[in-house]
Amino acid sequence: MQPTDPLLFDPDDVRASPADRSLAIRSTPGRPLGKEERAFNRALARLQALCRALDEEKRRLDRLLVFHTAEIRPRTDQAVALRTGLVRALAPFFDDRRLTKAQHRVLRRILVEQLDDVLTHLEKPDPDLQALFERLHGVSYAQAVQDDIQEARAGMAAIFDELGLDVEVPELRADMTEEDAAAAAAQLAHELRRAEESRDAAKPKPRHEKTARAAGERARRHEQLRKDSLGAVYRRLAKELHPDLERDPAEREKKSRVMQEITAAYARGNLHALLQLELEWLGGPSGDAARLSLEKLRAYTELLKQQATELADEVQSLRLHPRYAALIVEGPFGFPVVIDGPRELERLDTIIAQVRSALKHLSSRDALEEVRGAIREYRDAEKQQTLAGWRHR
Repeated sequence: MQPTDPLLFDPDDVRASPADRSLAIRSTPGRPLGKEERAFNRALARLQALCRALDEEKRRLDRLLVFHTAEIRPRTDQAVALRTGLVRALAPFFDDRRLTKAQHRVLRRILVEQLDDVLTHLEKPDPDLQALFERLHGVSYAQAVQDDIQEARAGMAAIFDELGLDVEVPELRADMTEEDAAAAAAQLAHELRRAEESRDAAKPKPRHEKTARAAGERARRHEQLRKDSLGAVYRRLAKELHPDLERDPAEREKKSRVMQEITAAYARGNLHALLQLELEWLGGPSGDAARLSLEKLRAYTELLKQQATELADEVQSLRLHPRYAALIVEGPFGFPVVIDGPRELERLDTIIAQVRSALKHLSSRDALEEVRGAIREYRDAEKQQTLAGWRHR
């Protein structure tokens, strides 16, 4: 059946293997590609390169996630448990009169550093750890958590102010239920939409009313053309591949799956996916009929450019997806970076061995000497850091 709009590919492409197929418009002897056709091919090539980059980044992050789950997470839990035991073993020496005042001050810093780091991994610390936290910091653990939340809330408000958005950040509490947290997130999203709409409404209007009308008309035409372009491909595919038109049960099941892909691509506004499905499932006319009208070609090119921009943003922000949160650590200058799996594994194994050795000595008759040795090492490390800081000034 003849499709409503010509296809972008040659009939030979349809019969080729999937690896040989291409949406790119090809020149023919005596007829080179025009400006709009070359622009379409460039937009298509960039989009396809970004698709490959996104797929590769997903595979890389997923491999790291599997490695993290199988190797890093168990060691992290083990290290946290051992360091929690170390904090509990060191705590009694905080009142040991055999240590000097200077040694007590260093021991306090060791306990603060160890305990604070351990607490970042514990959702609900035991009462003894909370009591030690309050003694070391002079504030309850619950209050400290609430203070951190308020500080984060103030930080968000400051960012919105810098962006020129009048957003009321909802109140946040450490004891919020999941329902309360979801409600707060929904409220924040509503506030952001309202603020953006207010800012857009406040933007200065074009100087001449005629210019404003022309810009609005161009925007409406472009949006209508976008809808028509997606709709045309969708209607072609639906007309040919709708499962209700198929009598053979096996083919009907196959077309049902394809129709789900078509509907999903149309809902996402994914022109590239729709054209790929058209290339795979429909045959096209030959010769010059394989060329689209210039107006339609420009619309397709613009749509592919928009998709490429969105895809580039997705590639850049993929690592920040909640799925990969366990892989992200703070890098230089505070920027989030993906952890180096093997190096992190080596670091954790070293920590586990060191803490195990320390715990063994702390449970022996040489416990006090072990504490004194740890204090000396910590003090020496502080001095070296201070000297390094002076050298870099």
